[in-house]
Amino acid sequence: MIFTSAQFVLFFIAFFTVYPALKGQNRKHFLLLSSWVFYGCFSLPFLLLLIATTVLDYQIAGWISRSDDARRRRLLITGSVVANLGVLAFFKYCNFFVDSAVRLSETLGLSFAAPALHIVLPVGISFYTFQSMSYTIDVYRRRMSKARTFEDFALYVAFFPQLVAGPIERGHQLVAQVQRVGTSDEPAPDFTGFLLIAMGVFKKVVIADHMAVLVDATYAHPENTPGPALWLGTYAFAMQIYFDFSGYSDIAMGLGRLLGFDLMQNFRAPYSAESPSDFWRRWHISLSTWLRDYLYIPLGGNRGTGLFTSRNLFLTMLLGGLWHGAAWNYVLWGAFHGTLLLVWRFLPNGGEARPRPGALGLFLTGLRRVLFFHLICLGWALFRASSLSDCGSIFSGLFGLRDWDLAAWLKVVKASGEGPYLAFMAASMVALVLVQQVFREGTVELANRAMKAPLAVRVFGVCIVLYVSMLLASEKPPPFIYFQF
Repeated sequence: MIFTSAQFVLFFIAFFTVYPALKGQNRKHFLLLSSWVFYGCFSLPFLLLLIATTVLDYQIAGWISRSDDARRRRLLITGSVVANLGVLAFFKYCNFFVDSAVRLSETLGLSFAAPALHIVLPVGISFYTFQSMSYTIDVYRRRMSKARTFEDFALYVAFFPQLVAGPIERGHQLVAQVQRVGTSDEPAPDFTGFLLIAMGVFKKVVIADHMAVLVDATYAHPENTPGPALWLGTYAFAMQIYFDFSGYSDIAMGLGRLLGFDLMQNFRAPYSAESPSDFWRRWHISLSTWLRDYLYIPLGGNRGTGLFTSRNLFLTMLLGGLWHGAAWNYVLWGAFHGTLLLVWRFLPNGGEARPRPGALGLFLTGLRRVLFFHLICLGWALFRASSLSDCGSIFSGLFGLRDWDLAAWLKVVKASGEGPYLAFMAASMVALVLVQQVFREGTVELANRAMKAPLAVRVFGVCIVLYVSMLLASEKPPPFIYFQF
């Protein structure tokens, strides 16, 4: 990647210096050009791929919208879906399937010489491909009209705040906002954006990046890592991936609001979930709703027998796992969550507990959330593993199938260099989890509450959060986890 942290800052300073001074359609021209420059700084050839995808889907959506021939419309939408998924499959899954075929042939005692392919994954391809596909499908379903101009659609696909890691926006939500840029209907900047950006930066650099050090040390050699260290590393990864990804989503929403855009909320206190369906209503909401609307429902949804519905649920989660990466551990992670959905489906009342009043009800609610949080953590162990053999090593350690050496565990913590920091972070995370358990709200709701404070308090709060983030930032911060997807 060409972009460094300093270059990111310079890009945003330059952008917000020029953009507010522009009027009319020049604002839209500059916003699209800036989005393409932003992506092109990751890779110029992949910018050309992004533009090619944009041209293809814009043209196909136009043909679909102008046709009343059902057969022609089906051929066109099939062509769009096949082309998009074909590009995604080539860049993301080609090496995976070739390597899997080689290993299978070796297992069967066959000789199979695979060509050496050095395919680099374009940053954010899973996000912008799904976003572009949803627009074309919605035009085909007549749920929205096509974008008025190519520029409007191109900006919908390439809008830089959410281009490389979501949220995955829908055409009927974002295209309409794009079409208002530079017109008298364009919304004014929403300064809750500053609060969202500050909270997102804090989540990423103060919590997620420091958790990453411990996670990397724990999972580097899971076959030699004692059980307590694996549990600690698994808890740390649960925090790392949440604060890393939700932090990016908060920054994207914040930038969007400063530009007058309302991007969808991607997280809403997911670790307060009490069931699998509740979790997926709160975690990576833009992906879970995309899978529901464009995969689960077209497969048949819950229309049919219980076995038919169970098949659709499991396939959706399996493919959702594969969406995250070309590795068998992601497939296992999807299968794990699919199994949880099926188990809860056959519990009384679908596993959704009826609220009980009083202290007993609060205790049972808290117990359900704690127990389900641990199931989520077991899923994260699969997600973080580097290979299938690592999955076996991790779970044998987690469930005590080898010696739990406390001294070795302490060495892992000490080697991470995060020992003193962990105590503070543990207390902070417990406090945060307790807040989420009570309010069950995401960062957007918290930002809206904060906006009720006096202006001076809000400005001071944003400055303090950003200052603390700079003080506690890692020397070599890792990239956002979801950039690899």
